[in-house]
Formats: sequence, C-alpha cells, structure tokens
Amino acid sequence: MKYGGILRIGFKLLVNDKPKFTALLIGITFSVFLMMMMTAMFAGILNHSYSTVTNIGTNILLMVVIAFVVGLSISGQTFYTFKPTGRQSRHEMHPQRMRQI
Repeated sequence: MKYGGILRIGFKLLVNDKPKFTALLIGITFSVFLMMMMTAMFAGILNHSYSTVTNIGTNILLMVVIAFVVGLSISGQTFYTFKPTGRQSRHEMHPQRMRQI
C-alpha cells in the first residue's frame, strides 16, 4: 500500500479525537441519507410518469409516432414563419440605400 503510513497517522488522529470522530459519523450518515432520499424520489417520479403512459391503454409505438409528427409540424410551422426572405422590399431597406435606388 503506497499511502499506508499517512492513512495510519490520519486514522489515529481522527479516532483519538472524539468530537471529530462524532462529526465524521454524523456527516457520513447524513450524506448517505440524502443519497438514498434523492434516489427514492427519482424512482417515485419515474414510477408515476411510467404509470401514466402505461395506463392509457394504447400502443407505445403509436404514441411515439404521434409525438414525432406533432413535433415535426410545430418545428415546420416555426421555420416557415421565420424563414428568411431572399430580397428585401423597398420599405425594409436602409434610408441611405433608398436614395441610391
């Protein structure tokens, strides 16, 4: 073990000091509690969202296709609305440029 001496000295310093050791145990316990709680919350959210999709009673592949078509129509309408024009009309040009024409 490469760091055996340093770890042994650190362990002796930590174990012989009761407040540091107690704070370490409380900190480790609290961090494990937070990790378990966040994991459980994530699993619960996934369970609720999955049950909403599966309890509808339709085919998942059909839902994917419908969502894809709706997304394409929304993005197509957005690109059609904001498409760039090839040539500007006279009223859209800069006033300096209007005098030259």
